[in-house]
Amino acid sequence: MTAALLVTASPVAPTSHPESDRLRKAIRQVSSLDRSWVGAAYRVASVARSNEADLLSGEGSRIWGARWNPPGSFRTVYLSLEHSTAMAEYLAQNRRQGLPDHAAMPAVTAGVNLNLRRVLDLNDRAVRRALRLTRTSMTSGSHDPSPVEQLTQAVGRLAWSEGYEAILVPSAARLLSSNIVVFPDKLSPGQILPINADKLPKK
Repeated sequence: MTAALLVTASPVAPTSHPESDRLRKAIRQVSSLDRSWVGAAYRVASVARSNEADLLSGEGSRIWGARWNPPGSFRTVYLSLEHSTAMAEYLAQNRRQGLPDHAAMPAVTAGVNLNLRRVLDLNDRAVRRALRLTRTSMTSGSHDPSPVEQLTQAVGRLAWSEGYEAILVPSAARLLSSNIVVFPDKLSPGQILPINADKLPKK
């Protein structure tokens, strides 16, 4: 029998990280380093979640939270810059829930076109220094529900509140690779679009 984590109730929204004020000031100080990002990114999802309506909704992350957004907060779409990284992230998430790789299949790898104007690049050393972040602090540790939001969740929340459309971050599942964490509520129509949407599974 497959072992899986059973969750019966939505997690309680955590209180703000104690360094939130410092982080907010630092994010504002590095606004001159904001960048745009245009190109293709990737997401791997279960067949049930890979239809056009669910694939880029970000609703699951809003409810349950993840590494870069606290539970009960805002819609967030987690994408990778390489399709192999997207698969690594998908498998890592399922492993955290006790699901072995074979039981996570089949899965759908989808391409996504992005046209983003304001991105906080946490791969930029100058940005990391200003926020006092290291690659290790961004990729290690748990982001399971807790009474106080994690450091990375605070950074994501503050970037969202400061009007960023996305953040570029290192992948925790695949060393030296990157993810782009997108905030759909901050986007205009056409800024995030699935590639070959007509070939995705129907809901």
